[in-house]
Amino acid sequence: MKRPRVRTLAVAVALIATAACGSSGGGHAIGPSPSAATSTLSPLPHVPAPIDPRIRGTRNVRFPSSDGVQLAGRVFGSGSHGVILGHMGAPSYDESQWWDLALVVARHGYRVMTFDYRGICPKDRKGCSQGAVDFAKAPQDMLIASRPGTQADAVISVSGVQHVDGYPLDRATISAITEPTLYVAGKADPEGAPAFRHWVAWAHGPVVARLFNTSLHGTDMLVPIAPEDQGVPRLLENTVLSFLGRFG
Repeated sequence: MKRPRVRTLAVAVALIATAACGSSGGGHAIGPSPSAATSTLSPLPHVPAPIDPRIRGTRNVRFPSSDGVQLAGRVFGSGSHGVILGHMGAPSYDESQWWDLALVVARHGYRVMTFDYRGICPKDRKGCSQGAVDFAKAPQDMLIASRPGTQADAVISVSGVQHVDGYPLDRATISAITEPTLYVAGKADPEGAPAFRHWVAWAHGPVVARLFNTSLHGTDMLVPIAPEDQGVPRLLENTVLSFLGRFG
């Protein structure tokens, strides 16, 4: 069975937290000894950051956006048919939020590419995309399935939202997609669920619609915290794999 080449309208969600620590205390002030004042400190040896085990065996790639900005991505697997995963556009979101799903899909015989929009760096800070973050230019960084001439066998939307800076995903846009489309959202997702219902109603091509019993959004579905959401990652993985196998 021929497998589909899939491009996504879907976006991922990630949170990056930072923390700082400090200390204070009382006591006598201690000045430097004469020998300490004249000594030279040796620089600490450079210790490279550990490699995320999920990306071992993958490869970095670069490609130009439609306006020439160089974007960076990563390829998983070596199948002859590809799946492209695009993330949320905010600076704190990056391609690494897709890596769990990318590994699963690649193991089923697909070549999967994750990438960062302009101005975004992956979690390991290697392979950053060029340019500055600009939501309005996101359509130039990824082919949209509603555009004439876009070659995609199918489309997957995971927690897509209807109002996005720079490119509203309105009725005209959604109804222009003629490829088979999988729409996935959480039933209690305040943004994803309304868009899901509109898009399913507006779609003209073959549609598979899955509304999960969760409030998780995007790739938060892959890393749930609450006990009641622990089955969501496998549900999302199986739904995507079933869709890919069906429209081959």
